Amino acid sequence: MLKTKKSIIALAGLVSVLTSVPVHAQQLIDLTGSLNKTEIFPYIGDFAGVFTTAQPNYWVGSSGAGVMQPFLRVQDSPVERGINSDLKQSDLQYDESAGTWTHSLRREESSVLSGYNIPGLADPYRDKFYREFLLDVNEPDNDPSYVILSELKVYISDSPNLTGFDGKQSTLESWATTTLTDPNAGHQTIKAFDLDLKDTDTDGDLDPFDRAILLDYGLLGSGGGRPDMTVYLPRIYNPAAGTHVFFYTRFGCSTTADADYDANCQAAINLATAAGKSGVSASSGSEDWAVRQTVINQEVPAPPAILGAFAAFGYMRKLRRRLKAHQASQLAA
Repeated sequence: MLKTKKSIIALAGLVSVLTSVPVHAQQLIDLTGSLNKTEIFPYIGDFAGVFTTAQPNYWVGSSGAGVMQPFLRVQDSPVERGINSDLKQSDLQYDESAGTWTHSLRREESSVLSGYNIPGLADPYRDKFYREFLLDVNEPDNDPSYVILSELKVYISDSPNLTGFDGKQSTLESWATTTLTDPNAGHQTIKAFDLDLKDTDTDGDLDPFDRAILLDYGLLGSGGGRPDMTVYLPRIYNPAAGTHVFFYTRFGCSTTADADYDANCQAAINLATAAGKSGVSASSGSEDWAVRQTVINQEVPAPPAILGAFAAFGYMRKLRRRLKAHQASQLAA
């Protein structure tokens, strides 16, 4: 009987240990098959990222890298990744292409839109402001036109050149350059968004949540320079944040031997196979993150000159009313 009780206690302890081990949730978002798919990625509280294949209403169908203004270009096969900066090619860490299309990006160079102007948004997300970013994927027109976006981490810093990235930072708090360094010590960086984090239990803390997005170049096809996906990320109000925006991104899956191969890779391959595609790896041209050419900011109030004009107009109306009243009083006299 004693042995039985000990066995039960030991088993209970084992179950407790096993159930205390965190299990990372996984989710593959399929944005293939339609140009009007939108997914809302809850992040923390009432902040969320919005990912859509719908073409922005200002887009007129022009194409070419000069039209979109990329700030990060990555290119390799079967997996490609990178982070934007002003570093020269020899100092870049991953698969970035240095030069015109890979450089630092200031926050004010990206557009700010009201959630009410973003298709598919509803309460409680649409009463926020979002920064807009464009993704142009460049894969074969027919097969394999599918590619998986497996990582997207966005940071804000006061330095234009960050290196030493390990891709493992997981909080919104500021942290010094002990993990993300640059040529000048002392710069701090804030994480603004992470595809692989989510406040799953609504306790105010971000939890590991492995998400990935499956994209199809064939929805648009025929050349680069057009947004295959538009991303709207929550506007960051932290005044301590720097002015530069950094995207760390990763595309493609190789084989099960790949250290980052996971259930999302397998699920994406299954979807690709069902659609007659041979895979989801990066296999052709570059993938470009960009901003629109003409920046807009729907959060900014009317410029002082315009406000001054309205004030002057109001003053003149008041002056005319006083003049008329004075004239009337003179006639009455």
